[in-house]
Amino acid sequence: SDVYKRQILVLLDVGNSMYQQLQGGEGPHIELALNCIRILLQQKMIYNKSHEVGLCVFGSDESDQGTMIEERPIDKVDLEFAKSVDAIGKRPPSRFVGGDIFEAIESGLYVIGEKVGTKKYLKKMFLLSNGSGKTSYNKDKLVKLGRLVKAHNAKINVIAIDFAEEADQVRNPEQVLNYKMLQALGQLADLRVFPSEMAMEIYGQFRTRSVYPVAKYKGTFELSPEVKLQVVTYAKCMEQKFPSLKSFSSVAKFNKIETAGAIARDRVYFVEDDPNMEEVAADAQILGYFYGRQIVPVDKTLEDHLIGKYPKCIKLLGFVPASKVPRHYYMAGVDMLLPQSESLNDRRAFSALVTALYELEKVAIVRYVPRNAPKRGNAPKLAVLTPHITTNYECFWVNVLPTSEDIRDYQFQSLKESNQAQQKAASDFIDALNLMRSDEGEEVIEALKPSATFNPVLQYFYQCLLHRAFNEDGDLPPLDPRIAEYVRPDRHLYERAQEQTKALSAAFVLKEKEGKADVKKKFWRELIESEKQKLEEAAAAVKEEEVGAGAMVAEKPLAAKKGIFDEEEDIRSVSTVAPIRDFRSMITNKKEDLVEAAIEGMRKVIQRLVEDSFQGSSYDKALECLRELSTGCVTEDEAPAFNDFMHELKDMYSNGKHQNFWRKVVTAGVTLITQNQCKSSLVSLEEALKFIAEEDANLGIGVPEKPKEPEPDFLADIE
Repeated sequence: SDVYKRQILVLLDVGNSMYQQLQGGEGPHIELALNCIRILLQQKMIYNKSHEVGLCVFGSDESDQGTMIEERPIDKVDLEFAKSVDAIGKRPPSRFVGGDIFEAIESGLYVIGEKVGTKKYLKKMFLLSNGSGKTSYNKDKLVKLGRLVKAHNAKINVIAIDFAEEADQVRNPEQVLNYKMLQALGQLADLRVFPSEMAMEIYGQFRTRSVYPVAKYKGTFELSPEVKLQVVTYAKCMEQKFPSLKSFSSVAKFNKIETAGAIARDRVYFVEDDPNMEEVAADAQILGYFYGRQIVPVDKTLEDHLIGKYPKCIKLLGFVPASKVPRHYYMAGVDMLLPQSESLNDRRAFSALVTALYELEKVAIVRYVPRNAPKRGNAPKLAVLTPHITTNYECFWVNVLPTSEDIRDYQFQSLKESNQAQQKAASDFIDALNLMRSDEGEEVIEALKPSATFNPVLQYFYQCLLHRAFNEDGDLPPLDPRIAEYVRPDRHLYERAQEQTKALSAAFVLKEKEGKADVKKKFWRELIESEKQKLEEAAAAVKEEEVGAGAMVAEKPLAAKKGIFDEEEDIRSVSTVAPIRDFRSMITNKKEDLVEAAIEGMRKVIQRLVEDSFQGSSYDKALECLRELSTGCVTEDEAPAFNDFMHELKDMYSNGKHQNFWRKVVTAGVTLITQNQCKSSLVSLEEALKFIAEEDANLGIGVPEKPKEPEPDFLADIE
């Protein structure tokens, strides 16, 4: 029910008794009531923007009898509404002791009824009072009021300020009578009374934003061409995006209209090489997509043909053991699959499927297309259905699985091998910090409850947003202590793990690495002055040489050196002086595709370094260039070019006077690029190892250890 639109009316008692001090001595009653209203309005502005709230006061001098007056009409909460609450507390005390609580409830029901009419809204009222006002209601009127509350289908929460039935509170006769009548009305209608301390604690709790459940998929679950079930999916868990912020001009005058003063962006397209930067008309523009480092133009007609357009469906592919699909394979959010059909047979079939997979500890692999998208296209997804059974419902959790295009092979440096003592210390340390802990007896208690853990970034953003709205100047507030408590490490958890922590520190001794000497930073101003000074010194030196030599020719102007801000010329060839630098610069050139030229240039440099080497003086440099060429070909998906070159090197240098260079290549383990490294390669891992192992007998060099085989594909086990 939290996601539906609500009509909320706040009733505030402003009689002079509300300006008395609380029995705990923490300020007047009116300030506590206003704090409750502020928290309510702030939460509506952030979490429930569709809710409409109104404010009425009773017991005020503005009414002859102290009856209810509408302070703010029922509408969506804005910043002006929230700020107007502060003005109520600054008014002078009323001549009335307090307002009639029950008359205010009846008047509030008519206000809500007039606003809502026949529309279907959830209606709720909040009444804040210390119960000191006299009432004209008797038992008969109270019964009629209860029927009226039921007729409006309204819910009423009464915040009792210092007149709830508690042992440590002193109450006057009016407070005792009002509290008993509220209890009686609570038995006739949906009315609840909360002490002010409990209300502040409830309203001050963190909340999540309510979202109306919208079906992501409505259609058939195809088990076979003959068996199809009507199902529906809802989003169960998704990534919470950071709120988008709009830019407004600081020069424009403030206006309540949301679009007033908003900054609009106007995009203009022009040709990069056009010095005049003339705008390109919309009909002359065409989309371009990167293919490697080349930009391929694709017009609208071709794009419509290339976009995949598939009908929405959930189609069963097969079943696999649940252990074959580990949790770290899951991608994106989690959807909830439920039966949609009202047919009893369909629901029984769905329940039977969930129960069978749950008992067999298996999951279903399906083809998942959530919706039709004729314009944008919709790629089919590979998903897993995990059975879930509770006492209230049965469902499938839907998780998208990665395909070969989603897998990224990252290379990391190998770790040093650990001994058994280190492994045991690490294992004990992890067990000691287990978030499923037992504090009392044998009962297992969660140290970290996900349902009570909120996003610290979002919560602090909202906290700062509200603070800045009411306080334009000053520093931002510190992080809420409740958020800081579970952001920082659990102190009690680490206190219990002191022994394991010390053992881990003793097992892994850390040594401080000597860093490089501190280099003094230079600012741009200092660099510019340094460049100018160098130019002046060079000009003076040339002038002195010409004067000393007795030159009788006219002095030529000295060509200016290249400044630090001058644009460097693009490197278009690989030199033997700095071949690795030139090669990297060419393959990363964003203005022009120079990958093929860079590969060809590096091949020539490597051959030249080997051929011109005197007694192997340039072999090491040639080997480094060969390694860099291998890395670049993997990055740029040019494996065939490198593999062909490796065959040429083997034919030329595996025998003859440069045989030692090939010995270095084999020793370093530089071999052909495999299919695992680059998709364009046709070489398997065994062929790559065999390539450098064929000369093993002649050269007497060991072959690198064969890497572990990749994990078997779980799809191979589909029944």
